[in-house]
Amino acid sequence: MLRYLPSFSRVFIDLNELDIGQIEGLRNAFIRAVLLVQKLAQDEDQLLDKVFRILNTLEPGIQRNLRQVLLVYSLKITRATKEILKSKIRHMTPQLKSEILSTYDQIKLEGKLEGKLEGKIERNIEVISNLHDAGMDIDFIMKVTELTREVVEKIIKEKE
Repeated sequence: MLRYLPSFSRVFIDLNELDIGQIEGLRNAFIRAVLLVQKLAQDEDQLLDKVFRILNTLEPGIQRNLRQVLLVYSLKITRATKEILKSKIRHMTPQLKSEILSTYDQIKLEGKLEGKLEGKIERNIEVISNLHDAGMDIDFIMKVTELTREVVEKIIKEKE
């Protein structure tokens, strides 16, 4: 069977042993960007500086998805404040600013939607509690809230 199996050679490179200059020298923008973000993930200050520098070097329009992925990932792994982000964005090209801000707006919208969903869940808990306290049976509560029996029973148990 061994003769039918392909042979592979793997090369593992320890990012800690590469200096930033070596990574920045890579021609492929995607690989360069991803490796820099991975290497600098532990150093928030340096990471944000590099990410914004990388975003400036990527081709406008063509690598928009890569920009968005890098920005969202970087914002999730850092605790950057609005002030820090604003100061970084000030030094960007106008086209890049508009792309970054639209991505930032999308992130804010996702947060708002999650907040609304959490509010809806909290409201359902309140409705279930009130209906149960009023003596309504679980089947009726399921119809009103459009939740499964398991969810309704769990909420009632947690309330008690």
